[in-house]
Amino acid sequence: MTPFSPSTFAKPPPAAQLRQLSQTLDACALALNCFSQLRSTLTAIQAQTTPSSHQHLLACLSLEVLDNYAAQLRHINATAQNEHQSLSPT
Repeated sequence: MTPFSPSTFAKPPPAAQLRQLSQTLDACALALNCFSQLRSTLTAIQAQTTPSSHQHLLACLSLEVLDNYAAQLRHINATAQNEHQSLSPT
């Protein structure tokens, strides 16, 4: 069995935390932008297909899944922003 010291689970120094949070915020912004573009494409597909077609159904379901993931990502982004603000020097 490997012994664990309390420092094994210690948070990184504030500068490293800020860097990691900045990277997280950048990644969230990029992903949300991609989701937005994908949503526009799916909405266009949905609008151009017959409501009873498989393509229309797939577009509808894809939009629901995409919206769910976007909501989760916005939550992660908000949490990271709050942490970043609390660690940033004033």
